[in-house]
Amino acid sequence: MKAAKKPAAAATPQDCADALLEFLPVFVRLMVAEVRQSAGPNSLTPPQFRCLEILRRDPGLSLSTLAERMGVRQPTASLIVLRLVRDGFVTRKRAAGERRRAVLTLTDKGVTMIETTRSIIRERIAIALGPLPAPQRARVLEGLEILTAAIGGPETAS
Repeated sequence: MKAAKKPAAAATPQDCADALLEFLPVFVRLMVAEVRQSAGPNSLTPPQFRCLEILRRDPGLSLSTLAERMGVRQPTASLIVLRLVRDGFVTRKRAAGERRRAVLTLTDKGVTMIETTRSIIRERIAIALGPLPAPQRARVLEGLEILTAAIGGPETAS
C-alpha cells in the first residue's frame, strides 16, 4: 500500500526521486510496446530505437562515443550498429583524416524510421494526456522542463 500523498509544497528531493522511479517503468513499458508495434514485422528493438535517437540528435558519432551515450559496452553497441547498417538505417564511414575512426550517421531510411516511430509514440502519449485538463497538462510540461534542466538534458542523459 502506498503512503499518503504529501502536498506538493512539502515534497522533498527524495519524494521526487521516488515518484520518478515509480513513473519510469510505466513510461519504459509504453515506449517498448510502441517501438515494437511501430513498424510491424520490421519494427526496431528498444536498443535500436535508442541508438537511432542518439544519432538523430548527434550525427557523426564514433562507435565508442555511441556506446558511452547508450550506456552499453562497445561490443553491444557494435552488434546493434551492425544490424542497423545491415538493415539500411545507419551508415558507417571512415572519418576524414582518421584511418582508424569511423563515424555513424542515419540514412534516409533511418531518418524516416525514427521520425515515424517518434510520431507514433508522440501520438500515443498525446492520447494518454488528452483527457487531462489544460492546467494539469501545463503542470506536466513545466515539471518535465524543470526535471530535464535539473538532470542535465538529453545531451548528458544519453
